[in-house]
Amino acid sequence: MQVFIYMKEIIIKLYFENKMKQVDIAKQLNISKYKVSRTLSKDEQYQKEKEKRKKHKEKTKNIYQIKEKENLL
Repeated sequence: MQVFIYMKEIIIKLYFENKMKQVDIAKQLNISKYKVSRTLSKDEQYQKEKEKRKKHKEKTKNIYQIKEKENLL
């Protein structure tokens, strides 16, 4: 049980503090992405962080598209 708690803490730290993607966490810890996803989904901060990252990704994508259009003109 202690191993699971330790692994959970590592996963949460890598995701929230280091801003790593789930797939990268899984690779680094040599576990399945499913385990990472399941662990994170049980954390109450996860949904907020997921939305925050989604908005940031959309914003970055929009900025890239605007710059791309400017270069075409």
